[in-house]
Amino acid sequence: MWAALWSAPPAEHLSIWMALPAGIGMLTALGACYLYRSALLRRCLAVVLGVCLGGLVLVIHTGWRVDTSELTRQMGESRLRGVMRGTVTSGPQLHERGWIWDVNLHAIDGEVIDSEEKRVRLFVERDRHFASSHARPLPGDVIRVFARLERYPRARFPERPSPRHAMSRRHLVARGTIHDRIEVLETQYGPVLTLRRALTHLRLDYERAVTTHLSSDRAGIALAMTDGSRGWLDSDVWRAFQKTGTAHLLAISGLHMGVLASIVWWLVGSMVGGWPRLLRRWGRQRVCSLGVIGVLGLYVIAIGAPTSAVRAWGMVTAAGLAWALLRPLSGFHALAGAVLGMMGGTPHVVETFGFQLSVTATFAILCFLDRRPPGLAPPEDPTREESWSRRWGRHAGTAIGASLSATLATWPILIAWLGAWPLHAWWLNLVVSPLVSTLVFPVLCAGAFMTACIPSIGCYVLAGGAETMLQIGGILEIIADRPEAIVRTGTWPTGAVFTVMAGIVTWIASQLRPRPLVTGSVLVLVGTAIGTMAVERTHEGALRLDAIPVGQGDATLVTTPEGETILVDGGGSRLGRDPGEAIVVPYLTRLGLGHVDWIVATHADVDHVGGLPAVVDAIPPRHVVYDRTKARQGEDTWVAQALSKGAEAHPVSRRWTSTIGGAEVEVLRPRPEGVTSDNDGSLVVRLTYGESSILLPGDVERDAEQWLVDRKSLRADVLKVPHHGSKTSSTSRFLEAVDPAVAFVSAGRFNAFGHPHRSVIRRYHTRGIRVFQTARHGLVRVRATREGDVTVRTRRAEEP
Repeated sequence: MWAALWSAPPAEHLSIWMALPAGIGMLTALGACYLYRSALLRRCLAVVLGVCLGGLVLVIHTGWRVDTSELTRQMGESRLRGVMRGTVTSGPQLHERGWIWDVNLHAIDGEVIDSEEKRVRLFVERDRHFASSHARPLPGDVIRVFARLERYPRARFPERPSPRHAMSRRHLVARGTIHDRIEVLETQYGPVLTLRRALTHLRLDYERAVTTHLSSDRAGIALAMTDGSRGWLDSDVWRAFQKTGTAHLLAISGLHMGVLASIVWWLVGSMVGGWPRLLRRWGRQRVCSLGVIGVLGLYVIAIGAPTSAVRAWGMVTAAGLAWALLRPLSGFHALAGAVLGMMGGTPHVVETFGFQLSVTATFAILCFLDRRPPGLAPPEDPTREESWSRRWGRHAGTAIGASLSATLATWPILIAWLGAWPLHAWWLNLVVSPLVSTLVFPVLCAGAFMTACIPSIGCYVLAGGAETMLQIGGILEIIADRPEAIVRTGTWPTGAVFTVMAGIVTWIASQLRPRPLVTGSVLVLVGTAIGTMAVERTHEGALRLDAIPVGQGDATLVTTPEGETILVDGGGSRLGRDPGEAIVVPYLTRLGLGHVDWIVATHADVDHVGGLPAVVDAIPPRHVVYDRTKARQGEDTWVAQALSKGAEAHPVSRRWTSTIGGAEVEVLRPRPEGVTSDNDGSLVVRLTYGESSILLPGDVERDAEQWLVDRKSLRADVLKVPHHGSKTSSTSRFLEAVDPAVAFVSAGRFNAFGHPHRSVIRRYHTRGIRVFQTARHGLVRVRATREGDVTVRTRRAEEP
């Protein structure tokens, strides 16, 4: 096994090493519980250990599947355009910018694809005329369409999942964009396909009614909470719930599924009440249990089977079968059955953030309920009358303990994935979750049911429930904007995460006994100390540069030898998601940065400063450096935002110098005569530490390069290729003046400008300069020492 492990592709190591610590961590927890002679908890954890080891076998079994299909060999790393023919397997699903389908391709431009792996995901923009006027294909439809295909991107950051690897596990080999009307050639039929088509029809009719009668913000809330579609969900509303740890309320979570199961149980019981023969033969409990399983199963299929809904339905199914068979019910057995069922169909699910988060939270709640302190346990004698105050106090204490247990147990998962955790999540979930689950969600369910009969009245009810959620979101947004709302710790090593996890499990199962509490506290403190020291060691003793892969744009993080941080530009995009919010802020958070010491904007183009407002909002800077003479509206916005948060402004007219964290920083503003190009006015940043130097010239072109060469010594060991590798930059004279050993290009994959140009890259290679590209290598990390030694590390994704 070990020989196979080390010979596996690097992308596969992540899957395997995520499963191995899971088994080791559960063994540790099992051993700890054995020390406390807890037979029941030992049995429960043994079940979870079996699930983890089963997942390990499944992950290893599927981990060496390498995608070598004919389609991927034909595509390589380029885009493929053509008329495509295939069968729809799932969809349409509402996306934030349009609709998506999963399609099994049969042929491209008439050439038959003879391969097992030929499933692709096709996307069409919502605002295209044919997206609304043409009938949307359903599962089983054979379609023909002109589209552009590309393979999923490789991994961009260290220790982050690779999109290509993750989608390959789902048997998706490529993604594409539709550029013409969709033509349905024929329809395939069968019992399963007929059922899926009928359910999809119902969902589409419901979504059409909601989006027609409700405003976009209310429709987004209603669809997210009733059919799991987040395509219409307002980003500000989602961000408020996410930053406060209550985002699960906007999804089909286990709590919502439990409420829905109760509603269906009551409805089925009311319907079968008039059939005494059925009740005498099977009993109300069996009939209602099977009815809940069937109805919720159809509901999960109709909404596209999201992970949280499938996991919750699995637990409901296990509980329903236990009731139907008149067997004693164990929450741990229901959870284990749901997890095993999901892994049996999709083993890769154990790698996903949502799966790990939901299963951990559920396990923590079950563990607390099973091992709750004696004061919160129900009376042993059910016939003994309990006082009103004691009963309500016990219920309140149980609710607080369950909420706190789920929050603490998911804390290590959040740190491992995000490098941060919401501070107010425990008490907000305690207050908001019961309100949403017992009042708002049933109203939304009633509105969704009424929409099928009387759309106008149903949508009116949906609007009321959605408006309540918007008001709750407004309150959460105020809490999320507080400085202490997010605790940024940085991502910790696996050992620290599982040490903390073992301590928290010991806490939850302690029943407030001194010995387990002390043991759990020691484990938590040791894990926290290891994780904190690992984060702090990342910036010791050298000048470090991180070229953040933000697509077509620039974002460079410099960490000085004394630990001060300088962010040069923040990326940006006119279309799609904001790279500042989606890439830069999460990366800085994973590094554990609660603030950025300096932000430097080279110029006001959107691909350089478009992401800075999101950065300033999430991680406020202490100083901002910008061009005084060429500030435009985009730059003024983020500068004003930073100043309102207490940052100190340093506008540059010609030259600005400072010593920051042991490194000498010089910022120049070129002034070539007779040139009005904004690019030639980019600020040029030069950093020097001992014998090492780094030059970041922004988007300067040949005129500004000439101006710099004539007036300044530009010698540097590391160079950011000017203007993303455009033909108008990187002149021979400029390269001779800089004479770098290493250069890196920050440009987007398949960008419309052709950056970097081949002639420019050839110019660097002929001079023996090593060139790294964020589009190919992901994150480029440069480390320069005082003695002039320069080392480069990249997240080079080697998956096929």
